[in-house]
Amino acid sequence: MFRGVKPCPYCGGKLSFSTSEWQQEDDGSWVATEVQIECSNEPDIDSDEWWEWSHNHGDQDYNDAWYSLTGRVLRELRTRVRFICRAND
Repeated sequence: MFRGVKPCPYCGGKLSFSTSEWQQEDDGSWVATEVQIECSNEPDIDSDEWWEWSHNHGDQDYNDAWYSLTGRVLRELRTRVRFICRAND
């Protein structure tokens, strides 16, 4: 999990990022190809407030700010973060 420096573009909450898909590069390192963004103000998914929160944060309608943020974070991760996986000896 990575912590964001900038606040959520919708509510000012703290952001964290995780990746679930990776691609192996020619040099053997791995780079992120998908990123999930979490806002610290996200209510429990079972709560009455969750749908409105999700809609307002662009998760369902791909608002420009959320979509742009996802692209920027993914580019930053691909530029700065690499993992080298080694086989067990």
